[in-house]
Amino acid sequence: MKKKRWIFALVIVIAAVGFYSFIKFNPPIEINTLGMSQSQKSVVVGIGNTGFSKMKILNVSVNNNEKPVEAKVQVSNDFKGLVITEDFHSKEAREFGFTNIKNVTIPTKTSFSEREKDVDNKNYEIYGISALHNKAIHTVYIKYRYLGISFEEKVSIGS
Repeated sequence: MKKKRWIFALVIVIAAVGFYSFIKFNPPIEINTLGMSQSQKSVVVGIGNTGFSKMKILNVSVNNNEKPVEAKVQVSNDFKGLVITEDFHSKEAREFGFTNIKNVTIPTKTSFSEREKDVDNKNYEIYGISALHNKAIHTVYIKYRYLGISFEEKVSIGS
């Protein structure tokens, strides 16, 4: 009887390690759009979720893991697309649904490939991370959580 318990426990441990490894080596974030202002002090990184569970953005940093002056998530659900702005509070920017990072959870099926499959769906949501900084931005780091596991995605901007 004890031998069966050990085998069962070993199978559970192997399955958990396998699942964790699969998730870690197949992160769910998809980067599908990059844009920057002429001054390079404002960027937008379009993101999607290719996974089978929602993901939560935890933090955004730029360049050498510096805190940006401001970072927000754009949520566009009417095919306006994403906007590059140097002022989140301008009249133009308010039309693009900028939201605090802590208030947004990225649902499943928001990847670019999912959008291409369902072009007739007018309610499709597009997500973008927008960051403003006092120096030119060359790299954006996106920290997020998926299935209880933390990830960090490094996105190089420009050349």
